[in-house]
Amino acid sequence: MNDNERARWVETARAGDPVAIAALLVATPSVNPALSPGGQGEGEVAAVCADLLQRWGFATSVIEVVPGRPNVVAELPGRGPRLLFNGHLDTVGVEGMTIDPWVPAVADGRMSGRGSCDMKGGVASLLAAAHRLATSGD
Repeated sequence: MNDNERARWVETARAGDPVAIAALLVATPSVNPALSPGGQGEGEVAAVCADLLQRWGFATSVIEVVPGRPNVVAELPGRGPRLLFNGHLDTVGVEGMTIDPWVPAVADGRMSGRGSCDMKGGVASLLAAAHRLATSGD
């Protein structure tokens, strides 16, 4: 993904579009170093998630559990019942892949790229729901 494509995904993701959020997450490597030696961990993709959540009005913390392996905790100020969204940001390695793992490709209504179904697509849906909650005015 070139810089112009990434900028387009970032802009659209900031508007809460779930496909753009998923593409942005897929384009951000987060290989679990415990599963694949040399993996970079979740630091960069956690920063992407935290940035989105902060922009949408969430009080956000990035808590590094072990070096390079942070959690993102975000809370939307307000009253009423609490809702917890939970997912993981790490992926398995990329050895043996026949496509570029960090280029999100959408064809026939499906996205490919490392983590698109486990579980960056799921995290994207959680983030899109968080955006909707933050911007709904309720």
